[in-house]
Amino acid sequence: MNALTMLIRTFQIVVALVFGTIFSGAGCFIFYQTGWPMYQSYQETKYWQPVSAELTLVDGDANQTRAAYNYLFEGRPYEGDRVSLATFNDNIGSYHQDMQAELKRALHSNKPITIWVNPDDPHESVIDREMRWGLFSLVTVFCFVFVIIGLTVILTAFFRKKSSRSAATSISILKEYMELRRNSPADTRSYAEYVEQSNIQGADTDTGQRSSATQTKAWRNKKEWQSESIHSGAKSSTLFFWVFALFWNFVSSFVLFVLPEEVANGNYLALIALAFPLVGIFLLYKAIKMSLELRRFGDVVYKMDPYPGSIGGNIGGTVDIPGNELYGAEFTVEIACGYSHVSGSGKNRSRRESIKWSEGGRAKVERTMDGVRLRFKFDIPDNLPEADIAQRGNYYFWRLTIKAVLAGPDLERSFTIPVFKTAEASRFIRHDISKQVEEQEQEKAIQIKNALHGGHFDSAGLPYHLKIYLDGRTITIYQPMLRNKLIALFLLAFGGTFGFVSASVVSGFSSGMLSTILTALFTVPFMAVAVGTLGLAFYLLANSLSAWIDGNTIAATRSLLLLPVRTKSMATIDFTSFSIKQTSFSGQGAKRNNYYKIMAHSSGGKTITVAEGINGQTVAQGLADYLGRMVQSY
Repeated sequence: MNALTMLIRTFQIVVALVFGTIFSGAGCFIFYQTGWPMYQSYQETKYWQPVSAELTLVDGDANQTRAAYNYLFEGRPYEGDRVSLATFNDNIGSYHQDMQAELKRALHSNKPITIWVNPDDPHESVIDREMRWGLFSLVTVFCFVFVIIGLTVILTAFFRKKSSRSAATSISILKEYMELRRNSPADTRSYAEYVEQSNIQGADTDTGQRSSATQTKAWRNKKEWQSESIHSGAKSSTLFFWVFALFWNFVSSFVLFVLPEEVANGNYLALIALAFPLVGIFLLYKAIKMSLELRRFGDVVYKMDPYPGSIGGNIGGTVDIPGNELYGAEFTVEIACGYSHVSGSGKNRSRRESIKWSEGGRAKVERTMDGVRLRFKFDIPDNLPEADIAQRGNYYFWRLTIKAVLAGPDLERSFTIPVFKTAEASRFIRHDISKQVEEQEQEKAIQIKNALHGGHFDSAGLPYHLKIYLDGRTITIYQPMLRNKLIALFLLAFGGTFGFVSASVVSGFSSGMLSTILTALFTVPFMAVAVGTLGLAFYLLANSLSAWIDGNTIAATRSLLLLPVRTKSMATIDFTSFSIKQTSFSGQGAKRNNYYKIMAHSSGGKTITVAEGINGQTVAQGLADYLGRMVQSY
């Protein structure tokens, strides 16, 4: 470990200690000031005695109730002003409105009320000694979350595994990327894509574990890969899902005990908490579904041919599935190369999977004595990474998935398989799914080309919101506002929820200057998420893009609420090419939808986006080629 890496590592630990201690300490402090006194009072007041009292003052608002009263205990007069067990302000439910209304009725009618007095210290008294379990649970969970966040930040900083690349190497890559952006403006790769490709190239030239693993067959030491017959692990997955579903339902069941009281008090917002037991019901449904599927098909085994799977060659083989009634059903097979990595840091640290390459199609189905046999193979490009053996930390993996929609339980099994750079072909499999996909894409490309050149833009597979108009030799491409409604509505709901909860926490749990400051401090990240999400939702809804191409100019105008905010243009004689770039995606694997934008490039390095949100590389490339030919014809 060099000096720079040690310095960065030490700085990360110090920052984690500071922030982790602040979060955990503040969570404990807030609970010590709110939830713990409330619970202590609940236990103590169980043994207090009822006494009649006369009200002298009732006041308050939605966050607190103030009252003053006089009472006699063992012949001696006392004064009290405590209303409830909670010693802090809150606006959860209609508790304070209901309490104030009840006390004001008693005050105006001069009726005595019943209070509870500590027999050991008659100066202590309270009007309502009932525990507000909903409020207590909310406070406890709120504080517990921040304690967990703080401890997670600290533990992660001390015990996280070393990444495959040092911090110094990461800085070196960043410098390389910035230099690339300056010298090659036409290279539109993002920093994340550049780092990923650098990792792949590093893995290809590494003389360590991966290259030696293929040569010495070290991957055979992995229990799951010791033979060409690969098991899906459906039994362990089903068992894990059952444990998770039961645990989730156990934890969320407490909501059902607290919710009736909150709803009875008029806190209908608490009904949102029903989402947790509803999720639990869904998890139980999935667990039952997985159990039925496991019972019907048993332990399905994938027999590899070649073994191991081959980069630069084939991944293929056979799968036997019991059930004579399955012949005639359609089975889809998908092969995917993915990257599993830990993203973020501290409280935002999480494991994610991203699919780098995938392909899928229909398997050939043959009859067997007790069911069906699937045959298939894929042609694998030679520039993909090998499967990691240990599969810990950040790693690449290869996964084969088989699916079928059937009468009764559907079939879905996944196999994590060994795949290395052997350039070996299948020996006994002829059914090539990759050729199916290639033929389909070629046919689709021809259809798109014919539709575009014939002026039938509605038949070219373009998104419904992308309109192309031809006026003589001028091409206009228009994409209006509101074309991203679904994702924008989701972001509005997400950001609105974060903002509402943050505002409610600040107003509901602020009983003093210190607690107000701490509560507001904790909600800053949530408010930032809310503002950023709502801003993005507004942009997605309000922006429009208009581009036009004629014999002299290629130009595009971005507008917000129909007001132009930016226009970029280039002369046609400076134009060099159109390119496409993936901007987003939805779904995973073979069902993944990639969305692209089309950019015009000039000899001077200028880039103009002329269309975006196009679903599919074939469609986007087809439109880019069409626009290129139109410009060349001027």
